[in-house]
Amino acid sequence: MERHDVVIVGGCGHVGLPLGIMLACAGRTVALVDTDEGRKRTVRTGKMPFIEHGAEPLLRETLDKTLHVVDSLDAVGESEYVVITVGTPIDEYLSPRHHPLFDLATTLAPYLRVGHQVVLRSTVFPGATRELGRHFASLGAEVNVSYCPERIAQGYAITELDRLPQIVSGLTEDAVDGALDLFGVLTDRLLTVEVEEAELAKLFLNSWRYIQFAIA
Repeated sequence: MERHDVVIVGGCGHVGLPLGIMLACAGRTVALVDTDEGRKRTVRTGKMPFIEHGAEPLLRETLDKTLHVVDSLDAVGESEYVVITVGTPIDEYLSPRHHPLFDLATTLAPYLRVGHQVVLRSTVFPGATRELGRHFASLGAEVNVSYCPERIAQGYAITELDRLPQIVSGLTEDAVDGALDLFGVLTDRLLTVEVEEAELAKLFLNSWRYIQFAIA
């Protein structure tokens, strides 16, 4: 099996695919894992499954070279990083439903080795990252968990990933150092904060964007 530096779970979505393309352009070998078969087929043809300005030429440039679409989580075992970009659904009361994230962690655990770098990129409530770390530990997965929230404008990730400061946090020093190494290939604008600060920053920035939309 080919070894990949980074495996992105949810890798053909709005968050995972632009990140994967940019990491692949920076020389990292990236595997994209996704449950959406339609999106996977589209990406494999060198086309973007959604509007992302400037992404398609870069996708074609890296596809099957440093960027690969894979069909299983087997690639996780040979990787250095696992980046989780799955969405966070809400219930009928608009409260976040995080059990899909923890179910995914349970599925990932058998593929993870001691010291594996797990980077969470999804929107979560403050405290969720620490709960995720405890969940991995309860499954016997001794991994370094980082929280590095995505906060780009949809459709403009290619231009914003290297321009916006990347917020980096982790449950351990090794987790922070690993995340800095990962995002350091994209930009030197790296902001290290505590995990809860990163989680709150993501929610605050989402709220600010919603306010801007509402005013417009």
